[in-house]
Amino acid sequence: MTTVGFFGCCGAARESQFLLGAFFACLLVIFAAEITAGVFAFIGKKVAIQEAQRIYEDIYDEYMKNPGKVNRTIYHYHLALQCCGKDNLEQHVGLPCPEKMQVPKASVLCSGCSDSFFRSITE
Repeated sequence: MTTVGFFGCCGAARESQFLLGAFFACLLVIFAAEITAGVFAFIGKKVAIQEAQRIYEDIYDEYMKNPGKVNRTIYHYHLALQCCGKDNLEQHVGLPCPEKMQVPKASVLCSGCSDSFFRSITE
């Protein structure tokens, strides 16, 4: 970005067609890269959601095998999505859940983090 700005600034100051042309070409390349990234993100959205859910499930399963081990990743995941547990909130016993999270009564089932992540992306 500094190089692109340098081409634009120097090209304008010196009224150099070469530097202004290089500035314009760099802007076109950056614009094309942004459009391409947006298209790939739109096309690969489902795969990205599935991968994030798989990562959470792996972290969750690892935590459940060794609950004494503190895992900051699972806590930050819960904090960001305001969820707790893999499938529903009844599974939250022993998980590092956010302190300010509203926990419903034990008889009420809520969606877990896997569903929360999918909903947060699709909304």
